[in-house]
Amino acid sequence: MALSLGFFEEAAQFGIRCGVTIPIIDGRGNFAAMTFAADKPDPAYFPVARTL
Repeated sequence: MALSLGFFEEAAQFGIRCGVTIPIIDGRGNFAAMTFAADKPDPAYFPVARTL
């Protein structure tokens, strides 16, 4: 719990307060991530995030 709290506190220092990261893995084991981040929560975001 403390580790994840530190993660979110550090993100907040950079203005990131809300976001989602989507892992992308291809058939050969290569991976990447696509991240969407914002400085404040948007109520319209949450229903969309649940579908990812």
